[in-house]
Amino acid sequence: MMTKQTKPSLPQLARRACALALALGVAACGGGGGGGGAAATVAAPATVAAPAGLSAIAGNTGGRFLLDGKGADARFADIVDFAGDAAGGFYVADAAYGQTGAVRKVDKDGVVTTLTNAAPGHVDGDRAHARVEGVRSVSVAPDGKVYLLDGGAQGVHVRLLGADGAIRTLATLERDLAGAGRIAAASGGVVYIAAPGALARMAADGRVALVQGSAYGGGNDYLRDDIALAPNGDVYAIRDASISRVTPDGKLSVLARRDPMSDGRDGTLAEVGVGRVLGLAVRSNGDILLADGGRGFGGSEYKLRQISGGRITTLFSEHSRAGYPFQRDIGAKPLRLAADGTMLIASNGMLHRVGSDGALAPLAGLADDNEGYGVDGRGAAARYFAPGMLGADGAGNVYSIEGTGGVVQAIFAPSSLVLRKTAPDGTVSTLAKSDAGAPSGIAVSRDGKVYVSLQPAGIGQQRWLGGAVYQVLDGQRLVLLAGVPEAAASEPRQRDGVGAAARFNHPALAGIDADGNLFLRDGDGFRKIDAKAAVSTIAALPAGLNAAADGNVYTADAKHGVVYRTTPAGARSVVAGVLDQHGTILGALPGQLDHPSSIVATGPGSFAVASGAAIVRLVLP
Repeated sequence: MMTKQTKPSLPQLARRACALALALGVAACGGGGGGGGAAATVAAPATVAAPAGLSAIAGNTGGRFLLDGKGADARFADIVDFAGDAAGGFYVADAAYGQTGAVRKVDKDGVVTTLTNAAPGHVDGDRAHARVEGVRSVSVAPDGKVYLLDGGAQGVHVRLLGADGAIRTLATLERDLAGAGRIAAASGGVVYIAAPGALARMAADGRVALVQGSAYGGGNDYLRDDIALAPNGDVYAIRDASISRVTPDGKLSVLARRDPMSDGRDGTLAEVGVGRVLGLAVRSNGDILLADGGRGFGGSEYKLRQISGGRITTLFSEHSRAGYPFQRDIGAKPLRLAADGTMLIASNGMLHRVGSDGALAPLAGLADDNEGYGVDGRGAAARYFAPGMLGADGAGNVYSIEGTGGVVQAIFAPSSLVLRKTAPDGTVSTLAKSDAGAPSGIAVSRDGKVYVSLQPAGIGQQRWLGGAVYQVLDGQRLVLLAGVPEAAASEPRQRDGVGAAARFNHPALAGIDADGNLFLRDGDGFRKIDAKAAVSTIAALPAGLNAAADGNVYTADAKHGVVYRTTPAGARSVVAGVLDQHGTILGALPGQLDHPSSIVATGPGSFAVASGAAIVRLVLP
């Protein structure tokens, strides 16, 4: 049986011709040079077009969202708690702030499956109909039953998750316990509940009674963050950042006191204390394990320590180079034990096994490690810090500016320039660095000329006047093209002229045309810089300035997580990503993007997109 041959479209023919010409080395293909901001004019491709879809160019495609899969192919939004079962797997309470919570199952091999309905709410029923709001804690009882602490607008509840995925509410907590954050399931249907100022106990019949403390007790009666059960029935909890012990009959004592100046020294409980206890677990022999954040603030530095025989001993230290506010993992780090006694810790949106030598071995998840620094390298070995403001040249090289993309740019705009270059094979190198001002745009010509615009530092009305456009020479040096870094208050906000005689009101490069003319948004207007560095005021940006080879304009929407295509007639459609879903998912379209901030054409139907901590390739069919 013969299959019907379809006639290739014009774009397909163009790509085939371009690929053949490139293979023969006789021509380059494409339109004008790269532009700045969220769109850019097309540049010639450097390689044969890849299959339609999203693929990685360089950087880390990890992130915080819900995605089932195995190992590093899975993603977590925010692991707030997890608990091991007898089979060596784990149940995870995954509830990022502002998002619907979920219960995830991780087997011993790292395969992650979401167990709960994506629709938010408080509904009991079978797996298809039950709903959760924000699962704060999960605990597996000795008999294998799985208990949830689920809280939201409809109250705070202790619920039972069945083996078939059904969910049943066992108790609704009174307002006094509305701040409960952890549960620990004991034998016989008993569940302990840790809340601000109180420890409560739910009996098998669902009745809840205080064991210790009172509602909203402050100061030294503050129970929070974590709770663990010992084999003898004792309950250990974090109380005023110290570790307290509550016996089954309700007697309270302090096991390890908080030392605000703790540097993690080892010694007897009488000699040394704990810093910030971030996670707590108890071995079968009664030894206590804790993740101790010490006196540091920000980042993810902590030590895994053990309390045994009246002494505190450090097992190992873990430190991230991240610093506040970039690192999103500065709170509690749940520490739990697998069925075989192996320690696991949740950190940076990942589950890690802790080896006997203290090394962390990822079990599941992949973190977005935007940590405020870049690492040169190739492909997945390279690291960006919130790349954005993309431009591309005719050879397919992509240029980006650190700290100008994704959610980071919205809360912490960079005050200095770090320019990176990504080659077609994914090799990332750092080019120019400058403290001359805050980066506001980039434009790249087909022949590789790179221009950047810098604005005076400052916020709002406190920003200084002026701004300038620079050409990047030798990949490193910034040479002033027009404007001045800072203008005197007595000077006009805008002034046409040549080179340093011109004045800008916070310029932002918008693109470059085939003749090498630069175009900018400047204050409430638009400016042009010609090949002789003459600056003139224009009424609007040229029509088609940021059009790709097919005549359409492509823009990235960081807020809604998508790439739009706008036709010359003004019709707009989504070509990549899913509206209001964030996190990079590669493969067939629509895929998914992580707060995409910028897009630049690299050839007919081919684009580079800044997605989270990575730059990915988008190829349209």
